[in-house]
Amino acid sequence: LSQKEARSQNPFYIRSAIKSKKPLKLSTINKILNSSEGRDKITKVFQYLWRLLAYVYFKQQNRAKHKFYTGLYRAFQQARKVSHLLSSLSEWEKSLSEFTELRKMMEEKKEGRRIDNEKKQQKIREHFLKSIKHGFFALYWSADNLLLFNQLNVLNINNRFIVGSIGYAWFISSISKIG
Repeated sequence: LSQKEARSQNPFYIRSAIKSKKPLKLSTINKILNSSEGRDKITKVFQYLWRLLAYVYFKQQNRAKHKFYTGLYRAFQQARKVSHLLSSLSEWEKSLSEFTELRKMMEEKKEGRRIDNEKKQQKIREHFLKSIKHGFFALYWSADNLLLFNQLNVLNINNRFIVGSIGYAWFISSISKIG
């Protein structure tokens, strides 16, 4: 990526550090780590770093280091799953909030208040798509939680069903972001 492309894809606090060419401040790093999405991204980086190192040592036939880095990879994989436990609650709350707002707008329309304004109609479409997006993300995270509980032997549900549910929920929530 060029520096201009990197700037447009990063949050403002990272863009400002790129623009000024100064190292990231500790406060900026803490902002990233204090957001659930930021923690997930950092954990994901380490998860795949350990996976890469496990692969390198596997190819070099260094069994001890391969086993060590495979263990780190799996530990970070499970850590990410645990951090996702509360994500479903957040998405359910967002979905219900959007749905409530949508319901209020539809009741106004039902009461005879005409919605001529293109902006209001656009807002209705936006709330509808957001409620679908957050609802299906909530289903995605909930199914992911079920998969974790299944792996921990807390539940005994068919994994194929859960994995299929995860795929459909992710697909529908991703498609609803397009609109």
